[in-house]
Amino acid sequence: MDTTDGMSDERRHDLLLREVVDRCQQDLGQLGFCLDDRGSSADCGWVRFNRHTRDAHSRQGMLVLLIAHARRDCAWLVDTRFVDAALQIHTPGRKRVHRYDPDADSSHVAREAVEVVYSTLAVAA
Repeated sequence: MDTTDGMSDERRHDLLLREVVDRCQQDLGQLGFCLDDRGSSADCGWVRFNRHTRDAHSRQGMLVLLIAHARRDCAWLVDTRFVDAALQIHTPGRKRVHRYDPDADSSHVAREAVEVVYSTLAVAA
């Protein structure tokens, strides 16, 4: 997993992930999310956002949003979880996998991925 060295190479390798982040980062910022980390492994690139919030029991913590792109599998994973501030316990939220046609237009694929991000967040919030 590479989170610092080669970041520009990583971003160039996964133009679809970069486009998805570019399309939703401003809206996520308006919802209180900030970019926390990014990285990649052999065939998967990912970006993680978080925001301070409270859970259903009013415990302080972070809502973590992970957007991952498995290039070889032509799939997106969008995952949310709450991380308790006091105990650092991770409580899974919503997880969605969205597959796409490898022959589809990249703009269409990115637009679908952004819709998956927003719909996942709507349920997690």
